[in-house]
Amino acid sequence: MPVLSIGSFLCLIAILSILTGSLVPALQNAFNGLLDVYFMASDTNSYGSSIRTDANNIDARIVYAFERSVNQILQLKTFKYEHIASHMNFYLYTRGNRLYPAKLDPSKPDTITGSEYKPQRKTVVLVHGFTTDALVASIVQTMKDELLIREDVNVIGVDYGPLTDIWWFHILPPVGMAINTLQAPWIGQCIGELISCLIDMGQSPDDVHLVGHSLGAHIAAFAGKYLNSVNRPIFRLTGLEPSSPGFSNVGTAHRLARYDAKFTDCIFTTAKSLAVGNNPCQANYYPNSCGISQPGCYQGDIP
Repeated sequence: MPVLSIGSFLCLIAILSILTGSLVPALQNAFNGLLDVYFMASDTNSYGSSIRTDANNIDARIVYAFERSVNQILQLKTFKYEHIASHMNFYLYTRGNRLYPAKLDPSKPDTITGSEYKPQRKTVVLVHGFTTDALVASIVQTMKDELLIREDVNVIGVDYGPLTDIWWFHILPPVGMAINTLQAPWIGQCIGELISCLIDMGQSPDDVHLVGHSLGAHIAAFAGKYLNSVNRPIFRLTGLEPSSPGFSNVGTAHRLARYDAKFTDCIFTTAKSLAVGNNPCQANYYPNSCGISQPGCYQGDIP
């Protein structure tokens, strides 16, 4: 297989952007992610360490990924709303069903009315990060347990894991990140539509709190943008380590931003490596002055 230099790689990106002109902003977003991870893999030992060998090998793997995925990108099937919606799952946890969640479907209101969901409660929606799912991600499982200990709330775990159950997501993380970056607005809209359905059933938008981790922080932001567009802004959106790859060099319409909810806050622990910078939220917190890592935390612990 021929090995391309980084210059040739950039040319390939430019050609793909021209061929798919209608998606230039989204493609630019996604390919920025590829470049971000490329440079991380070449220059640091942080996120890129799992794919790092040498520059030539990284080039070859990225080219191979494009050879396998460019046809899918051009056909755009993966990025259609109907495809996204059909692969989304929403799991409801309450104090009455902590271990065995009810599966909610906004297109089937009886799945909501027949569940333990109560519109008078506060509702917390948890969105997991890249290459995991709601049934195993600690952002959902650990947090829902703690929330239910503290409050009688509705906790909804968003699961877009089936959309990442593709071989290249695990073998070639940069391509997986690019695919998910393109899918993120649709995933966010699906979440927004569920919340809108809950509002129709009596849920106060001022009692809705969206929480997203890593890629999930930006997906939560797209949900907030959708709800703003239908004049149903929610009270709070929290980004936990909103990811940098794919979102570091794009406008506020394409990432987590200050006004995606009435109040937005972020917590950063690796803003110099994995997380997007520039204080995207109204309140931004940097434990231990942030940096690349935190005391007592190891890269292998990242879900």
